[in-house]
Amino acid sequence: MKRFICTGFHRSATSVTANWLQDLGIDMGLNLMEGNFSNLKGHFEDWEAVKVNDAILSTCSTSWMDIGQVNIEPDENSKLQLRSYIARRDSNSKFWGVKDPRISLLLESWDKACDHEVNYIFIVRHWAACIDSLYRRASNRLLHGQHVLDHSLFWEKPCLAHRMWLNYNKKILDFYSLNKDRCILITQNYMTSNACHLPKILNDKFNLALDISLESPIKRDLLTEKAEKIIQENASSYMIECLENLWNEILSSTNLKSENENIIWSSTLTDEEALTIKKLSQKKICSPMMVPTAFEAVNLAHPKSVESKPEEEMMPWQAIIDLGITAKSKGNFFDAERFFLKAISLGSFPYAYVYVGDIYEEQGKLLEAERYYGIAILKNPQNPAFKIRLANLLRRLGQHQRAALTYKDAFDIEFPSAALVCHAADSVLKSEGPESAISFLNGFTSFSKENSVSSTLARLEALIDTKRAEQTFKNIAREQLSTINISSQIAKVMSSISDSGSEMCFLTYSLKQLRRYFSLIEIDKILQEQEI
Repeated sequence: MKRFICTGFHRSATSVTANWLQDLGIDMGLNLMEGNFSNLKGHFEDWEAVKVNDAILSTCSTSWMDIGQVNIEPDENSKLQLRSYIARRDSNSKFWGVKDPRISLLLESWDKACDHEVNYIFIVRHWAACIDSLYRRASNRLLHGQHVLDHSLFWEKPCLAHRMWLNYNKKILDFYSLNKDRCILITQNYMTSNACHLPKILNDKFNLALDISLESPIKRDLLTEKAEKIIQENASSYMIECLENLWNEILSSTNLKSENENIIWSSTLTDEEALTIKKLSQKKICSPMMVPTAFEAVNLAHPKSVESKPEEEMMPWQAIIDLGITAKSKGNFFDAERFFLKAISLGSFPYAYVYVGDIYEEQGKLLEAERYYGIAILKNPQNPAFKIRLANLLRRLGQHQRAALTYKDAFDIEFPSAALVCHAADSVLKSEGPESAISFLNGFTSFSKENSVSSTLARLEALIDTKRAEQTFKNIAREQLSTINISSQIAKVMSSISDSGSEMCFLTYSLKQLRRYFSLIEIDKILQEQEI
């Protein structure tokens, strides 16, 4: 059994490293996070692991934005979920890995859950480059009206990102110092400049036999060591000293680094850019507006209608089903399972089988869940929701060929949402390749203008032609931003910023993101048209 954990602070090239590990034959997960504008080829994070990590952090009253002010100690249920995840991965592969920056906060917990039989690949990057990348991603999402993951907190809480970097990397360095025999510590600069050496490094360190002739997917031009000067200007001299001291300590702890690990500070704003920022800063709070999200929500938690007649509403099995739903909502899976199985024994409607499948899936009993979803389909083969439930589960199990066929069966019964079409395309990709997935998506012409479908197409194109995909993402973003009240989005964030330095920082990064898609003349024109 060989297990690998790839982690590092956010925006430290852990995704592209995990991509490389996957290409080298290390199974990085069954249901990997899809790509987007900030990671064209994908994040290579197993959704199951991300959910487990998020749950642990949540129970400890923190999140991925942790700065070290709380003690992160998983409760017994969290430990069980973590061990269950590892056991599932062990049963599926004897040579697997997992990538998630959050693991940097949970190193001791993961190490114990793996019985200390796991190797680590730590990727580190200069603090300013990490923060710059975080700010770019956050400002881009906020401009699009995607107020998720609390991205505005980077400016509401000055130096939050700086403190996050310190916390993550201090934990990484402490763990590495005590477990060097099972770890490699490598800088992003070294990784991007010497990616072809990674297979040999891993072979020598962990006694592997990876193919050293395989071409690396890491492209130097996609990763830079630049940062806006305002990141440094907005932090205290003490904060800068702490960041630099830890970075130098990290560099002194590894030989896998470049000769030049210095940051390149970007030049100041031009007079024209400064004038545009002044205009942005004068925007007032606009009236609330509805902003479309990037992906549609798929709500299959409860059927819209129950397969029963009005006079049957108070039949015993219906009352038992209701008890099961109540128990499940409270997290009481034992009683919920008992109620649903009792209802099935009384000859209840097919959705009871789906409810049992849901319970098993939430508990990680995926094969049992598959069985009950299958029975529900046999009971009512014309219900597309049952087939979609099964297809989603098959994706988790890595059975993408079956998943793709099951999605298509469901779509033949009822025309799908754009989100489901994207899920199906992902399974087509993993079973038949990017060309087939692109052809599949192009078959749904009515969704050609949907953000989720356009983004998925661009992600698939990235697997064939990165430059073309990058341009496609830019075109999508340009089109989306043209329909969004940019002034409103900026004003919404600024209303929660109380520090003038943070306000200027947010406006600077917002303008830099807009400049990716529009000229200054176009931006000024948009702002004039959006005057209230």
